[in-house]
Amino acid sequence: MFETLVRLIFPLSIYADTHVGKVRNNNEDACLAVRIGRDRALLLVADEVGGHRAGEVASSLIKKRFQSLIKEKSFIECLEYAPGSITDLLQAATLDAHKTVSVRAAEDPSKKGMASTLTCCVS
Repeated sequence: MFETLVRLIFPLSIYADTHVGKVRNNNEDACLAVRIGRDRALLLVADEVGGHRAGEVASSLIKKRFQSLIKEKSFIECLEYAPGSITDLLQAATLDAHKTVSVRAAEDPSKKGMASTLTCCVS
């Protein structure tokens, strides 16, 4: 797997926002832009999958799970001291978020089949 790591040598401003759009009455997307450690940021967009139930719940669960993982000291340490493991770390976090969504869908029949896409990166 090809992985390029670039350290920022200039300030970077990050802004995240979502919009309800023209079709729905509620926003089913979630986004996250958060600084991690000294010079890294996690950028995340979770976008509900059209036609599936509870997309806003799935997107929100993914965002919240990543927020929880970021608060864990081991996540930040891994990014700071072992940058080569970023791909593995994001893959593990994604699988963890998927499990969270799957468990919630299994517990609540009204959320059966809920789904969201996920795009994330560490800069």
